[in-house]
Amino acid sequence: MAYKNKMDVAVEIAVGSTLQVAMFVAPVLVLISLMYPTHMPLVFTMPELISMVTAVFLMIMISNDGETNWFEGLTLLAAYFIMGIGFYLL
Repeated sequence: MAYKNKMDVAVEIAVGSTLQVAMFVAPVLVLISLMYPTHMPLVFTMPELISMVTAVFLMIMISNDGETNWFEGLTLLAAYFIMGIGFYLL
Protein backbone atom coordinates (compact mmCIF):
# COMPACT_ATOMS: atom_id res chain seq x y z
CA MET A 1 0.00 0.00 0.00
CA ALA A 2 2.90 2.35 0.66
CA TYR A 3 4.20 1.65 -2.85
CA LYS A 4 0.81 2.78 -4.21
CA ASN A 5 1.20 6.02 -2.20
CA LYS A 6 -1.57 5.13 0.26
CA MET A 7 0.40 5.84 3.41
CA ASP A 8 -2.61 6.22 5.70
CA VAL A 9 -3.72 2.67 4.93
CA ALA A 10 -0.15 1.34 5.26
CA VAL A 11 0.28 2.91 8.70
CA GLU A 12 -3.15 1.67 9.82
CA ILE A 13 -2.22 -1.86 8.75
CA ALA A 14 1.12 -1.75 10.58
CA VAL A 15 -0.26 -0.30 13.80
CA GLY A 16 -3.42 -2.43 13.70
CA SER A 17 -1.55 -5.71 13.33
CA THR A 18 0.76 -4.74 16.18
CA LEU A 19 -2.23 -4.04 18.41
CA GLN A 20 -3.80 -7.37 17.49
CA VAL A 21 -0.68 -9.25 18.53
CA ALA A 22 -0.35 -7.30 21.77
CA MET A 23 -4.00 -7.62 22.76
CA PHE A 24 -4.83 -11.14 21.60
CA VAL A 25 -1.93 -13.37 20.59
CA ALA A 26 0.40 -12.73 23.55
CA PRO A 27 -2.23 -13.41 26.27
CA VAL A 28 -3.49 -16.51 24.44
CA LEU A 29 0.06 -17.87 24.25
CA VAL A 30 0.51 -17.27 27.98
CA LEU A 31 -2.71 -19.20 28.71
CA ILE A 32 -1.76 -22.05 26.36
CA SER A 33 1.66 -22.30 28.00
CA LEU A 34 -0.03 -23.22 31.29
CA MET A 35 -0.73 -26.67 29.80
CA TYR A 36 3.01 -27.32 29.26
CA PRO A 37 5.67 -28.05 31.86
CA THR A 38 7.53 -24.79 31.09
CA HIS A 39 5.29 -21.77 31.61
CA MET A 40 5.63 -18.54 29.66
CA PRO A 41 5.13 -15.63 32.04
CA LEU A 42 4.30 -12.20 30.70
CA VAL A 43 7.27 -10.60 32.45
CA PHE A 44 9.64 -8.43 30.46
CA THR A 45 13.30 -7.68 31.16
CA MET A 46 14.67 -4.14 31.22
CA PRO A 47 16.13 -4.25 27.65
CA GLU A 48 12.78 -5.50 26.32
CA LEU A 49 10.90 -2.70 28.08
CA ILE A 50 13.34 -0.07 26.82
CA SER A 51 13.05 -1.34 23.25
CA MET A 52 9.24 -1.34 23.42
CA VAL A 53 9.11 2.21 24.78
CA THR A 54 11.63 3.36 22.18
CA ALA A 55 9.61 1.75 19.38
CA VAL A 56 6.42 3.45 20.58
CA PHE A 57 8.09 6.86 20.84
CA LEU A 58 9.63 6.50 17.38
CA MET A 59 6.26 5.56 15.91
CA ILE A 60 4.60 8.54 17.59
CA MET A 61 7.27 10.92 16.30
CA ILE A 62 7.09 9.52 12.77
CA SER A 63 3.29 9.44 12.45
CA ASN A 64 2.54 12.66 14.36
CA ASP A 65 2.79 15.03 11.38
CA GLY A 66 0.79 12.82 9.01
CA GLU A 67 3.51 12.82 6.35
CA THR A 68 6.50 10.62 5.81
CA ASN A 69 9.56 10.39 3.63
CA TRP A 70 12.31 7.93 2.92
CA PHE A 71 14.52 9.21 5.72
CA GLU A 72 11.90 8.55 8.39
CA GLY A 73 11.49 5.01 7.09
CA LEU A 74 15.25 4.56 7.09
CA THR A 75 15.33 5.84 10.68
CA LEU A 76 12.79 3.21 11.75
CA LEU A 77 14.68 0.45 9.95
CA ALA A 78 17.97 1.54 11.53
CA ALA A 79 16.42 1.64 15.00
CA TYR A 80 14.96 -1.85 14.66
CA PHE A 81 18.22 -3.14 13.20
CA ILE A 82 20.15 -1.74 16.16
CA MET A 83 17.65 -3.30 18.59
CA GLY A 84 18.00 -6.64 16.81
CA ILE A 85 21.77 -6.55 17.08
CA GLY A 86 21.49 -5.61 20.75
CA PHE A 87 19.22 -8.55 21.52
CA TYR A 88 21.46 -10.89 19.55
CA LEU A 89 24.46 -9.81 21.59
CA LEU A 90 22.60 -10.15 24.90
